[in-house]
Amino acid sequence: MKSKVFSLLILGLLGWLNVADGYADEVQQLSTPASIEGRINKEFKAGNLAGLHSSIFWHRGKIISTNHFAGEDRTFGRPLGKVEHSATTLHDLRSVTKSIVALLYGIALEEGVVPVVKYSLVDSFPEYVEFSNDQQRRRISIHDTLSMQMGLEWNEDLPYTDPRNSETAMELSKDRIQFALGQPIIEPPGQRWVYGGGSTELIAKLIEKNTGKSLSEYAKEKLFKPLGISKFEWITANDGREVAASGLRLSAMDLLKIGKLILDDGLHKNKQIISKQWLGQAFTPHSETPYDGIHYGYFWYVSSKSTPSQWVAGFGNGGQRLLIDKKNQLIQVVLAGNYNQRDAWKIPAKLLDDIVLPALQAKAMKDDVALHYSCRGDGSKHTEINVAEYALIGGVKQWVTIKSKNCSNPIVLMVHGGPGNPLSLYHDSLYQDFEKHFTIVHWDQRGSGRTYRAQFETGKLTMEKITNQNLSIELLVKDGVEVSDYIRNKLGQDKLIISGSSWGAFLATKIVHSAPNRFHFYVGLSQLVNGHKTYTASYNKVKALATEKNDLATLDTLNRIGPPKWSNPASYGKLRRIISRYEREAAGKVVQWQVAKEYLAEVSNPEYIFAEEFSFLRYIGLNDDGMIENISLDDCCTHLKVPIYMIQGQKDLLTVPEVTKKYFDEITAPEKKYIGIENSGHDPSIEMVKVHLDTLKLGAKKYIHTRGGHY
Repeated sequence: MKSKVFSLLILGLLGWLNVADGYADEVQQLSTPASIEGRINKEFKAGNLAGLHSSIFWHRGKIISTNHFAGEDRTFGRPLGKVEHSATTLHDLRSVTKSIVALLYGIALEEGVVPVVKYSLVDSFPEYVEFSNDQQRRRISIHDTLSMQMGLEWNEDLPYTDPRNSETAMELSKDRIQFALGQPIIEPPGQRWVYGGGSTELIAKLIEKNTGKSLSEYAKEKLFKPLGISKFEWITANDGREVAASGLRLSAMDLLKIGKLILDDGLHKNKQIISKQWLGQAFTPHSETPYDGIHYGYFWYVSSKSTPSQWVAGFGNGGQRLLIDKKNQLIQVVLAGNYNQRDAWKIPAKLLDDIVLPALQAKAMKDDVALHYSCRGDGSKHTEINVAEYALIGGVKQWVTIKSKNCSNPIVLMVHGGPGNPLSLYHDSLYQDFEKHFTIVHWDQRGSGRTYRAQFETGKLTMEKITNQNLSIELLVKDGVEVSDYIRNKLGQDKLIISGSSWGAFLATKIVHSAPNRFHFYVGLSQLVNGHKTYTASYNKVKALATEKNDLATLDTLNRIGPPKWSNPASYGKLRRIISRYEREAAGKVVQWQVAKEYLAEVSNPEYIFAEEFSFLRYIGLNDDGMIENISLDDCCTHLKVPIYMIQGQKDLLTVPEVTKKYFDEITAPEKKYIGIENSGHDPSIEMVKVHLDTLKLGAKKYIHTRGGHY
């Protein structure tokens, strides 16, 4: 029966390293099986897990929690009364049954007794002669059937108590196969995913008639017995055949055995029960469901279009779930009694996202910090640190570097500008002097630098890549908070300093506003405040200067592009080039951006350049849909809960002082200070870099308390 799944169902698996504000301290206590079980028991008693019958989580070779509760239950609609559930109590799997049937077909295919998936479905049922000359229907393949893309009319959106529901009508029919095969054709096969139990009945019948055994007999011999599953039931319909779409009953512990078999690529005790090749086919995304981030293989839900999928799952009516996350070596088994409730998915989602994943995150953080325990000292040991690594942030590998002459120094998270212009490759030319006083962390944001190369497939930047890949302010803010947690735990410090320039100053302000308890104070340079206001003020100021200089060529360019908003990204580039030229003439000496030797080979690689282009185009947008449209700190972030410093070049022609100072004046904060630098433009001058370091030292002395007193 149809499982109601939504995008929130797998939030934790899309970014399972995220601990919410105010929850981190609590989940630090949930890193042992007993504490996870205790939290689930507590939530159940509080009424937050109503209808939950059994829950088992397995992680990296062992069960980390197992919870079972008494509750009202049914079997295929028939009341069972109150059942004392245990790890071995039989329970309806509902539509998880479909996923088991897919495994059985793979076993039969390996034995050579059922047709290959490209074969015609109708031709596999020659006994139904009424369909043999229907050429349209004959084009439906077994592949189309397994991936629920048959092109036939089918509706399970109606309640299962409604005889118009297609599965209910099929179960009430005299011949389920004839019913499923004979539904009206509404489109060519392979075009669209339409959920339907009829497809599973057809696949099950192929197993039965080609093996000469009932579905339960074949399952017992080929799957259950080899796994040590001796107790199961399979509900039968009026014709005496098993209900293939939703009739299997297993215990939670035995369902876990199937999950472990899948995690081990079909191998059990050195015996290949299911071929690895078939599992690869079954877990390949063949069709797209209406649910964000969820695709469909062969009777299995899968995580995305990528191959292999990060997770695969069977979902069943009432909250049944078997989820296998191979990447993180995690299995979730849930059995519940919330049948025919549209929000039944919330119970297994809450177990995973709110309890288990945060607990595993806390443990992972502790384990990671232990690798760098020397950085938790009192500062008496001047231990240098030089780390360059990928960290899993928001479910994506993101590049992080950490450098310091003393790893117990206060930490500064540098948020780079652009977007798309990481600072990690310029660290040695800009921040070596900072290392004496601070631990400097650079993070290549999602879509930038080395993170881009890890996040996206390599190759030429295409319009499809630009429009299909997700990059948003909200996502980057979440990443920034998670990076902060990663660094705090890795180096054993409660809080960081956060600093950013231009776009990075905007993003850092959003991060501080989102999670102030993680930061000592904030230092912004060349503060980007409001996308539309900033570029409008910049355009007007540059045009006034061009008029004053009688720079006719520049005026011609500015008149041709006109004032913002611009629909052509090239207009932003033209203004930026004019600004760079004018600032070189008026501002002081800028720093020399020198690429560190370990990055020299890749910065000339087109793929590294693509990252900057990708981020810029997602920032500007192609149809007034870029991130710039949502940049408005003066609307969202005028109340900050940490001290702030703003360093502003008075000759900055991009993030002009007039806009920055107006925003600064509107801010309420525990303390704030505006620092204007007379001969500095948008790009950092030598003087600005010096003021930046001095400001960090001033803030650290004032706001950071070490074990020996103040910084």
